[in-house]
Amino acid sequence: MGTIDHLVARFDWIDDRFLIVQRLDRTQRHAELLVVDADTGLPRARRQEDSTAWVEVVNEFEWTEPGRTLLYSTEQDGWRRPVAVSLDGAPEKPLTSGPIDAIQVLGADAKSGFAYFTASPENATQAYLYRARLDGSGRAERLSPANQPGTHAYELSPDRRYAIHTHSRLEMPPTVDLVALDAHRH
Repeated sequence: MGTIDHLVARFDWIDDRFLIVQRLDRTQRHAELLVVDADTGLPRARRQEDSTAWVEVVNEFEWTEPGRTLLYSTEQDGWRRPVAVSLDGAPEKPLTSGPIDAIQVLGADAKSGFAYFTASPENATQAYLYRARLDGSGRAERLSPANQPGTHAYELSPDRRYAIHTHSRLEMPPTVDLVALDAHRH
């Protein structure tokens, strides 16, 4: 009986024929992002990542252009950041730079040209909403209000115009409200 040296961590249909698959080795130090033809079963590698510690499993694939470009989180430079990965072979684009750890990619809006994610750049016990340009230009912009320290969680609407926002901190129970994403206004 053979050993299993790779496992599929995540997959999703690109269209009615192709799958996108994240595959990791058993030690979780090598990951591949593959495009698999469902008719032939043949994979085509789109991206590979190696780490001396481990490679994170992608929880969900967030598409910027369905079937063409997806957001993928990587820690290759020591910071967890979203990158735009084109399935047509174009070079990937990091969406952030500098010392910022993206906790979770929440989604993207190709029409406005932004990706949304939570991050905690100053304090690991806090999380805030940020947005970054899908083309990788400019700096990440914090959308969570500066006068609201603590943890912010968001559930984005399908059109990425609104979000259900939950805010909490140690001395305050969670509050939930509906906000417009562009200016984080109620």
